[in-house]
Amino acid sequence: MGRHSTAIDTAAITPPLSPSRKRKRDKSTAEEIAVDVTAPEPPSKKALRKAKKGKATPAAPKPESKSLAVQTGSVSDEDATADALAPRKRSEYGIWIGNIPWTASKADLRNFLTKDTGISNDMIARLHLPAPSQDIVANSRQRIKPQNNGFAYIDFSTKEALTEALALSEELLSGRRVLIKDSKSFEGRPERTKEEETATVNSGKPPSKRIFVGNLAFETTKQDLQEQFARCGEMLDVHIATFEDTGKCKGYAWVEFAELEAGEAAVRGWVNFEQKADNGDEDEEVTEALAEEADVKPKKIPKLRKWWVNKLHGRPLKLEFAEGKDVRYKKRYGKDGSANKDGVKAVDSDPGSIAQPTTKAPTSSDKKAPRKFDARTVKPGAALAAAPRLTGGIVESQGKKTMFT
Repeated sequence: MGRHSTAIDTAAITPPLSPSRKRKRDKSTAEEIAVDVTAPEPPSKKALRKAKKGKATPAAPKPESKSLAVQTGSVSDEDATADALAPRKRSEYGIWIGNIPWTASKADLRNFLTKDTGISNDMIARLHLPAPSQDIVANSRQRIKPQNNGFAYIDFSTKEALTEALALSEELLSGRRVLIKDSKSFEGRPERTKEEETATVNSGKPPSKRIFVGNLAFETTKQDLQEQFARCGEMLDVHIATFEDTGKCKGYAWVEFAELEAGEAAVRGWVNFEQKADNGDEDEEVTEALAEEADVKPKKIPKLRKWWVNKLHGRPLKLEFAEGKDVRYKKRYGKDGSANKDGVKAVDSDPGSIAQPTTKAPTSSDKKAPRKFDARTVKPGAALAAAPRLTGGIVESQGKKTMFT
């Protein structure tokens, strides 16, 4: 070993480890724990907290050991387990219902299907109403948040229930006409006949020559309505409800036509009119030359176009069939034109005549003692309801000038 050598024999310095310091594997084997697989699962901490608060927790189902079933050789238990795990087969009689309101629930759909029909709750095998996503609910600006996506899937157990459910298409559900289709059909909305279309737009009222026009602008005049419905047919009368002070339109009016077809076209919102085909002068000359050679008159097929009358001044109009003047007259004055409870008596049975009020002399039987009432029960504005309305015009003073000395 040299003078500057620093090597140290570690084996000589470090003493050997004693046998007591070495880790020895415990050769003593622990007792085996017997576990009962069929025993119920012990409650979790969450279940214990609910039990402490007094909330009932559903009992956990007893797990069946597959090895136990194999050992006992129970084939029926294996079949039952396989049937439970297998997906259930859907019914062949299903429908798709759309255009339902966003506030409709499953109970509303059940009431709609079972009310006044032969469908019972037992016939409804499945009712799936998809819920909207959280983003749609969060971003909705409506006061009432949407509860569904506007459509649902319903399965029935019998074919008769499916037929009755399909017949409910175009019926009203909370003010909306639902569309019901067979789950196996991928066609669009079925075309409606002329009778169904007329019954839909008139809201249950019979067709009439007199129509009601709503949602008018305040600047609407009688001339505007005459020009609007000129293509529908001849008009007999146009009456606009106006304010007494300004004379402007209140927003609605009545239009009476000479023909019933004109009123139906106006309520429908459009009318067809013929448009002559414009093929150019050269095409007309060629057609006439060929017709002269064949001694056949050329046939001109007119084109039909739709002229829409359901908008005025950029506002969609509310068009409905109105009751005739004779019907309104009978409702107000009776079938025979007799006086009503207010003492208003018709002078003539002609619906166009104006009824004149007749005052009856008060008798002793008509006089009644004044009835006491609580002023707190009177609605706001009821005291001024019967007061004469002011026109806003300048009225000459009717008072006296008194001079004080």
